[in-house]
Amino acid sequence: MSDEILEMEEFTRSRGIVVPETVRTELPLLLQRLSREPLGEDGDDPDGHSPRGSRRGRAANMDWVADNLPLALKVHQDLRLAIAPATPGTIRASSLRHNPILTMIGGAGLVALVVLLGIKALAGTDPDAPDQLVSAVLRLCGAGLGATLFAFWTARNYLRDGTFRPEYNQQYLVRFVVGILSGFILGEIVGGYQPLADVAGSYGVLGIALVGGFSAEAVVQILQRIADILVAAVRGSDWERARADAEAESSRRLTEAAAQLQDAMNESDEHARDTALHDIATRLRQG
Repeated sequence: MSDEILEMEEFTRSRGIVVPETVRTELPLLLQRLSREPLGEDGDDPDGHSPRGSRRGRAANMDWVADNLPLALKVHQDLRLAIAPATPGTIRASSLRHNPILTMIGGAGLVALVVLLGIKALAGTDPDAPDQLVSAVLRLCGAGLGATLFAFWTARNYLRDGTFRPEYNQQYLVRFVVGILSGFILGEIVGGYQPLADVAGSYGVLGIALVGGFSAEAVVQILQRIADILVAAVRGSDWERARADAEAESSRRLTEAAAQLQDAMNESDEHARDTALHDIATRLRQG
């Protein structure tokens, strides 16, 4: 609890949050009491004069807790109300020192940047460097930079306000991986996808991969569009299928009407023939 109180107090000072007057008066007293070392868990005082596990040592510890706990709880509650909607947990998670997922994402982005700069330098000094390898590394680094940028751009307000919720760390990690895959795939297919060929010529494979890493949703839509084109090429579009079905149905009805007409013309009874012809004409008009 003492660590949370200190973190909340530091957060209020760094953000300029006004705390109640009671906190300003009680917090120094609480910090002064907390700075006085109680007897150890085994009953030893700081000088080691009390026997280990002695009744006197345990009683002293209980007295120390009883004297400081009510004040600590009160200060803790007042600080929680002052920093809301932030909490001690979100304040800790909003610090990169205590957020391994965002730290890892940021480290991966820095590694991608360093590798990218190294590849650029190598490609400039070694004209014989394999183009395919350089292009693949460029796509991978661009996708990593885009995914890293998206993660920190999304989290920036939460980190600033101290409201980053640690339970969302897994989603940030999944989105980072998806961004890398999306950026790399987009950089790979962009050359063969005509609507993006001009964009690739203007911004290069690196720029396309970076955009793909930043906006995985756009890559999913592009892939879905390509899939729709492939499916339409194999089995035709919905409109073409509907037209073919309509033509088949019209042909069937015309064939049926022709057969009925032939039967009516062969009818020897004039009245029956006229009735049959009238029925055929009625059915043709009704579609």
